[in-house]
Amino acid sequence: MKERPNILLVCTDQQSSTAMSCAGHSDLQTPAMDSLAAEVGRLLTALQESGHDEDTLVLFTSDHGDGAGAHRWNQKTAFWEESIRIPLIARGPGVLRGQIEPRLVSTGIDLLPTLCEVAGIDAPDTDGRSLQPLLRGDQGGTWRNHVAVETSIGLGDGPGGPAVGRALVCERTKYSVYAMGRNREQLVDLHQDPGEMVNLAVEARHADTLEKWRERLRAHCAQTEDQAGAELLP
Repeated sequence: MKERPNILLVCTDQQSSTAMSCAGHSDLQTPAMDSLAAEVGRLLTALQESGHDEDTLVLFTSDHGDGAGAHRWNQKTAFWEESIRIPLIARGPGVLRGQIEPRLVSTGIDLLPTLCEVAGIDAPDTDGRSLQPLLRGDQGGTWRNHVAVETSIGLGDGPGGPAVGRALVCERTKYSVYAMGRNREQLVDLHQDPGEMVNLAVEARHADTLEKWRERLRAHCAQTEDQAGAELLP
C-alpha cells in the first residue's frame, strides 16, 4: 500500500475591527502579520525537527481577505479584490516549488476534494475540484474559467433589502450584484482597472457585456439551485 503524506492545514482568520480608522489599520495589521509568520515558522520548524518536513503536505490559507482601507473599506463582506482574494500556499511532497498558479481556485469548495485525494479516500459529491494537478504543476487538461463568490453582510434588512450579494470572477472580468445600493451592479475590467475604480455597469456602451454577465450568473444560480442569488438579478 502506498504511504500517504501527513496533512497540516493552517487557516488564519483575518479579522478587522470597525473601531479601527483606515489610517491606523495597516499599522495594527503589520505586527499581527509578523506574529502570524512567526507562529507558522514554529510549526515548520517542529516538522523539520520531527523528521516529517518531507512527508507532510502543508496548506496555508484564510477564510477571507480584508479591505485594509482600500475604497475606504476596512472590512470583508464586499467583493473588492482585497476582500475576496486570499492566500493559498502549499508545500510538501509532490508540490512544485516556486510556482505561482494563475488558474482560479475556490478554497470554499476545492480544499475538501484536495485533502480527500491526498488522504486516499473518496470525496463527497461537491462542486469543487482537487487541486492536486495544480500543485504538481500539470498544465494539461481543462480547468474552470470562473469562480462564484457569495456574501451576506449580516446587518439585517436595509431600505433596499437584505445586505447580500453574488459575484462571478474570471481571469479578466468581475461582475457583482448586491441586493441594495445606488449602483448595486458592478462590472470591472481587472486588467485595465486592477484597482477597481471604474464601474462599467453604469456606462451605456457596456450594456451588452453587462447583460451577458447577468445571464452567466443566472445560469450559475440555476445550476447550483441558488434561488436567493437569482432573485438579485435585474
